[in-house]
Amino acid sequence: MTNTNQTTTIRIAEWCGWTEIRLFGGPNDARCFGLTPNGSHTLPLPNYLTDLNACAEFEGLLEERGKRDWYMAELGTILEGARQPPDDEFAAYDHEFAFATAAQRCAAMVEVIEGETAK
Repeated sequence: MTNTNQTTTIRIAEWCGWTEIRLFGGPNDARCFGLTPNGSHTLPLPNYLTDLNACAEFEGLLEERGKRDWYMAELGTILEGARQPPDDEFAAYDHEFAFATAAQRCAAMVEVIEGETAK
C-alpha cells in the first residue's frame, strides 16, 4: 500500500519516463525504485516532494510536452493561496514562482497529470 507522498512521487516519475517502479521495504520504511528514463539503471526514485533539483527534472520536460503554461497556471493558483502581500510596490508576483517549494511544485504537477488523464 502506498501513502500519498509515494503516490505523488510515482505519478510524477512515470510522467518523466521512469518505468518498472516497485516498492521495497516495510510499511513504515518503503522506498520506491524504478528503471531510469533512459533505461540504463534501476535506482531510487527522485524525492520530488523535498528536492528542487528533482523538480527540475519534470519542469525541464514541460516545455517540450507543451504543458509549461498549464503548469505555471496551476502553480500560480497554489501560490495565490499562500501569497503574502509584497513588502514594497515594486515586488513582482512572478518572482514568487522562484520561491515555490518542491511540495508546491509537485502539487501543480499532479494537477497537470490529472488533467491529461481526464482528457
